[in-house]
Amino acid sequence: STPEEAIDGFGADNSLTPNLGSKTTKDTRLFDFGAPGPDASPIKIGKFNFFELPKAWDGKDAKFTMAWDRAAFVAIHPESRDKYAKALADQMAPGGKVLMCTMSYDTSKMDGPPFSLSPEQVEKHCGPYFGIEELDTRSIIDSNPNFKQRGLNEIHEHTFLLTRKAA
Repeated sequence: STPEEAIDGFGADNSLTPNLGSKTTKDTRLFDFGAPGPDASPIKIGKFNFFELPKAWDGKDAKFTMAWDRAAFVAIHPESRDKYAKALADQMAPGGKVLMCTMSYDTSKMDGPPFSLSPEQVEKHCGPYFGIEELDTRSIIDSNPNFKQRGLNEIHEHTFLLTRKAA
């Protein structure tokens, strides 16, 4: 599915309709769902090139307080990992939380993407900017036959909670 379909699905699943008036370029769009209730914070979902995100992406000099990296870091070529970790840190408010999912496997048996990213590598690249708590590690080889077809006999998914350190 496309990013727009995923964002539309989020809105439909939560009975929310975004204000689409905040498109900034053909590849960048901010979907503003507003606050889902009287005591709730507004929900905004951005579709953008992460490395080209302007400092004031939402019209303010605001930082994210929460983010979900479902598969972005493992899609980044290993040579760009430091750049990605710094860009992520630059967009997060102090104390901001990032739920991050990565995967690790024997790189002699398969080349990415997705690229293998072990807990030690997450610590190496993100540790200077974030406190890191590993929440879960599980084998996903049986639920992902495509990895077996690519030559793997073992692959693990790791879930982390990152907390932005004070800048």
